[in-house]
Amino acid sequence: MSSASNPFFSLEVFTPPPPMPVHPMITMPGYTQPFTLLRTGDLIQVTFTNQASANVRVFVIGYTNDPTHPVFNSSIGPIAPGAGHPQSVFEAHVSHMGGVTHLWMGAWWDDGTYNNTPASIQAYFRDHPSATGHHTVPIVIG
Repeated sequence: MSSASNPFFSLEVFTPPPPMPVHPMITMPGYTQPFTLLRTGDLIQVTFTNQASANVRVFVIGYTNDPTHPVFNSSIGPIAPGAGHPQSVFEAHVSHMGGVTHLWMGAWWDDGTYNNTPASIQAYFRDHPSATGHHTVPIVIG
């Protein structure tokens, strides 16, 4: 198990076998799963760099025991590709997140398939369950 406050995660291209489309995924260079996100006081944050070829959107839900019943959701993006662009940071106050103990993060192209509405964020996680492994990253808040 690894842990950090404000870890740097990377958004990279994943090429699955057909018929699934090429899509972005979150990788955790230097960290292993399960991963614990440490707080800085009441604040949690994760920094992303986009190594993919197009704009990416990151989706986040917070839950206590069951990811199918999130109590918090958010979306970050679009995050532009390339090292020359600024990094994007997900930042939240735990006290404003309904007491969640776990986060679940995933990524998809910022192509309109999913957007920043709660229903769309929940649709992303319904369409990309954690069992698939490469789509989503489960994180414990420590």
